Amino acid sequence: MRQVANQAGIDREISLMPKGYQTEIGELADSIFAGQRQRLLLARALYRQPDVLVMDEGTASLDDANEKSITSLVRGLSITRLVVAHRPALLEAADSVYRLESGRLEQVRTRSSV
Repeated sequence: MRQVANQAGIDREISLMPKGYQTEIGELADSIFAGQRQRLLLARALYRQPDVLVMDEGTASLDDANEKSITSLVRGLSITRLVVAHRPALLEAADSVYRLESGRLEQVRTRSSV
């Protein structure tokens, strides 16, 4: 767990909690800040070694430095990634980008067109 927490940039903050990795934060992790929650949930997902990672606004509450770190991490994963985002950083790492507008899905670009 520490390895993926470190990769997600949350290990230090967990270690500083009153009981470290034994701290109870609740099922929804609503006792911590939104950016911490996003990084913790990413670490939880990566711990399970998924074949597919789904991120819905997964960096929306992160500062620029953490967003850059998470983007680099996600880019390096050898798994299928489905990312929903308004912020462009994660989209830059995508093989294909689609836009949903007025109920229609359209492909904006592919890796080969970059």
